[in-house]
Amino acid sequence: MPTEQLMKIWGDGIGGINLSHTVGGGRHNTVGDVMLIQALLNFIAEAEGSVEKIGVRSTDELPNVDGNWDSFFYNSVTAFKRKNAHILLSSGGEPFDHVYPVSRDYEIVDDDKWPTIMLLNQYATDATGIMRNREIENSSKDPGFPYPTSMLIMFPELRQHLI
Repeated sequence: MPTEQLMKIWGDGIGGINLSHTVGGGRHNTVGDVMLIQALLNFIAEAEGSVEKIGVRSTDELPNVDGNWDSFFYNSVTAFKRKNAHILLSSGGEPFDHVYPVSRDYEIVDDDKWPTIMLLNQYATDATGIMRNREIENSSKDPGFPYPTSMLIMFPELRQHLI
């Protein structure tokens, strides 16, 4: 099951959600882990109002948040990794459809390449800021929600798969 954890990026900690196991072709693909990646991709696109950071052509190409590893999931993960290949960590031929968990003490420093799960979490943190600014503009009220709370509000079905 995915786990909420503090991820260290350039000396700062951001709240995030990490995978429990690798997701991708030929892997176990637990429902919670697959659902986490699906939710992150959809959350980023929804909050940003664009699929640009994801790399797919339209929201119709995003996977459903249902925990099923299918062609939509495969295509959106590979599109994300291709779009962001210049900043993603590559472990010598790592399959484009795989997303690996990071250890609790993993830290991004200086110009390090990013593990996919950490980049997804960073983009979700950025997306939360965009959502928050939009809420303030529209209602003059600061909703004050941090990521991952805001993602769990949008995708409550994910909560039952977290530990």
